[in-house]
Amino acid sequence: MRRALAIAVTVVLLSLSWAAQGVRADPRSFRLTLVYTYINQGNRVVTLTEDDVSMPLFVNNSWVTVYLVRTEPPTRVRRRDGDGNLYIVLRVDRVLRPREKAVIKAEYRILSRERSIPEISEADSGTLGDISHDLVEDYCSPAGPWRYDEWEAVREKALTLKGNETNVLRIVRRFVDWVREAIEYPKLARHEVPYYPNVTLHRAKGDCDDQANLLITMCRAVGIPAYLQLGCVYLRMIGERTYSLWDGHYLLKSRYVGWHGWAMVYIPPWGWLPVDLTWRGIGEYSFIEGAAVSYDYTIPCENVTRTDYILETLNERDRVRRSDIFIVAEQVMTPLAKDYLTPAGEAFESVIVPFLVASLMIAVVVAIAVRIVLEGRDEHPTNGLPGR
Repeated sequence: MRRALAIAVTVVLLSLSWAAQGVRADPRSFRLTLVYTYINQGNRVVTLTEDDVSMPLFVNNSWVTVYLVRTEPPTRVRRRDGDGNLYIVLRVDRVLRPREKAVIKAEYRILSRERSIPEISEADSGTLGDISHDLVEDYCSPAGPWRYDEWEAVREKALTLKGNETNVLRIVRRFVDWVREAIEYPKLARHEVPYYPNVTLHRAKGDCDDQANLLITMCRAVGIPAYLQLGCVYLRMIGERTYSLWDGHYLLKSRYVGWHGWAMVYIPPWGWLPVDLTWRGIGEYSFIEGAAVSYDYTIPCENVTRTDYILETLNERDRVRRSDIFIVAEQVMTPLAKDYLTPAGEAFESVIVPFLVASLMIAVVVAIAVRIVLEGRDEHPTNGLPGR
């Protein structure tokens, strides 16, 4: 994954558990613009990494379609990261001489549709025995940031809360209730890199992806498949915010957009469901039915299934702080005037509408020309006969 995205997720949330209540985006279409400026303020040549000059390509599914409208400079190559997420690398001269800068930009158009979460109940939930061996093998390993094999306190807490229970939804609910009770959301203070789950447990504090990762670790420890999903949220009521991070080497400017993290948990018979610990909703299963991603103003961006993005972010912070590179990241998300519900609708607008407009203009020109001709006959009689 792009490490800059992990930075944004950590610091741009503004306590979404309270700030985004009541946010409703009536439009279904959005424009998202990401701009990163890298400035060499030292006296030596600095070489940017490929990750520095890359941009994410969002998750596309039945809920959302994201179009990459344009990039500056052009795209050089498209790749997949270790979690299978698509991203692009831009055609940039990565060698920065003293006082030089490099700017990369990507503009996206987002078509967001209404979402539906299935009605769930513990009575209808499957058991641990209903989860396939392949899913357990792929999504229950102590990989990435979920190393329950190394963190005895996290694993023991999960096993204690589970007890002899095998009903998957009931187990997940116990985990959610405990995390919400035991872990405080830091409403004022922010941290510049994500916490590992054992740190979240030890400090009894953590933001959205911190709490999600603690839940994922507990789920994996008892055989429930889970992974992390990250996405952006349109925040209509919140304007521009600026953060200075990493000893002043990273300046983050954000307007009308926040980033959020939640767990994706496999709960039979319904399959993968979002479990959101910090988006406070109402209802018995608000952590699923009222998850941020269940609303059309939340746009999934990347999945983290095995990569240790926390370690990547730590390494990136240390690299940047030791260097002469200063980064300005700008992010803006705004609603579009129209809704483009389908690609067919987009084709209609880009092909048929211009054709109809051109045809109408031709018809108007022809009508004016005919009128001029007829009026000319009235003013200049032909063959000595009065015009009609």
